[in-house]
Amino acid sequence: MYHYFFLITAIAKNLPLLKNHFRKHWQERVKVHFNQAGKKASRRDARVAKAAKIAPRPLDLLRPVVRAPTVKYNRKVRAGRGFTFGEVKAAGLTPAYARTIGIAVDHR
Repeated sequence: MYHYFFLITAIAKNLPLLKNHFRKHWQERVKVHFNQAGKKASRRDARVAKAAKIAPRPLDLLRPVVRAPTVKYNRKVRAGRGFTFGEVKAAGLTPAYARTIGIAVDHR
């Protein structure tokens, strides 16, 4: 019965705590980011290619221009989440149809 106690305890006897040494092959695990400039150029080329492919249409949905909330940011204008149901209805469209022609609609 006494020897089972040592099997379930984590540290037994007067031995030093292990100091694991995992620094032997660290060169194999180094990840470098020397491809940042190349990836940036690739992303830009992909954006330009997509814009050329869908030529007269915009790349993203049409969104309203809104002013950011709070005193800190309210001098800035930015793209909103989408037009409200009332705004879409005033334009003579249904929300479902507006979504199909590339207009963002905010359902809140």
